[in-house]
Amino acid sequence: MGIASQSTIHTTLPDEISSVSFGISPSPLGKILIARSPLGIAHLSFIEGSESARIRSLRAELPKARLTRNDMLAEKLVHRVFQTAPEVDLHLWGTDFQLKTWKALLDIPFGRTSTYGQIARNLHVPGSARAVGNAIGRNRIAYLIPCHRITRQNGSLGGYRWGDRCKIKLLEWEKRFHTGSNPLANPVSEL
Repeated sequence: MGIASQSTIHTTLPDEISSVSFGISPSPLGKILIARSPLGIAHLSFIEGSESARIRSLRAELPKARLTRNDMLAEKLVHRVFQTAPEVDLHLWGTDFQLKTWKALLDIPFGRTSTYGQIARNLHVPGSARAVGNAIGRNRIAYLIPCHRITRQNGSLGGYRWGDRCKIKLLEWEKRFHTGSNPLANPVSEL
């Protein structure tokens, strides 16, 4: 699981995004807000609490874009996202270091974890685990850019933009899939 090798990653500045369709959909891991620009999925977050707060956050990320709510499209996208190795285009924006960090996360196999320090070494900037952590914390595309697969060197969680509880559920869900059971048949309880 994770994105397919045929998937394309597009990068632009957020000011260059003129229109975005977004919606809220159930998933095997709870309720999700997903947004798609003409170039690909630009946002995926887990909703725990207020839907309207999550939508306000999306509006703040894309202040110049025309946002159109379409929950049916969101449901179709979420279904595709949770297939085995879906072929989806991603639309990212950030600093060069953030983009390199997020792309490095894509190399972590489904059901496995890595550490902030290992990602820093993979990026050829050993000693910059804190900068890697900051870049990971700015990831807008949960699950597909698998920031949940990063732990501290000592094995502790290390935090998660959408909460430790959500991170634990994601890791447990992937572990069940990785060990041969079908997590889509037995989704994790609501986040």
